[in-house]
Amino acid sequence: MIPVFTICMVVFVIVLKININKNKIAKDTASSDFWEREHEANFARRQDISGLDYISIPLEKFPLNLNTDSERVLRQLSTEKILNLTGISNTDLKLQYGVANLEALTAYDENFTKLVKALASYGHELIDAGQPDEARVVLEYAVSIHADAKAIYTMLANLYLSLGEAERIAGLIASADALNSISKSGIIDALKELQERPNCA
Repeated sequence: MIPVFTICMVVFVIVLKININKNKIAKDTASSDFWEREHEANFARRQDISGLDYISIPLEKFPLNLNTDSERVLRQLSTEKILNLTGISNTDLKLQYGVANLEALTAYDENFTKLVKALASYGHELIDAGQPDEARVVLEYAVSIHADAKAIYTMLANLYLSLGEAERIAGLIASADALNSISKSGIIDALKELQERPNCA
């Protein structure tokens, strides 16, 4: 008579092999689909990108009186084209706008990353300089363009708390929830933690 343990081991090995095969098939299918889309993308025709939602920097609303590196970056970026393409793969960009536009779109997206970093730094500098109203303008602008830096949201939330406007944090959470970024969950968690402070009740 075959021991129960042996039977269990045989069944376990069979089930394991079945699952391994299923995973391999799924991976092979996903890989095949990816390369098929990538091949198609590499032959996509150039599309007109002049009408995309380019970001403008409202320098006239910013104080620009601190003479910092972040201010200089904002001035420089105000003359550049900027696009928020966060969460969109190169394959999708090529499929939608053509492979010939990829280099330009990548540069415009890199400008957005620089902009987000500069806005976060600038907001912090304004707060340190005792200019909370100006910092609020800068940080609210950053949220409006879907910046995905947690520091921007938490600085703005703390400003709202200091002004007795804790109810506005709910709006920040809604804005963060609309982000197409891997940072979204971390931002929301940080905002909810601030929202749940005793003085927010």
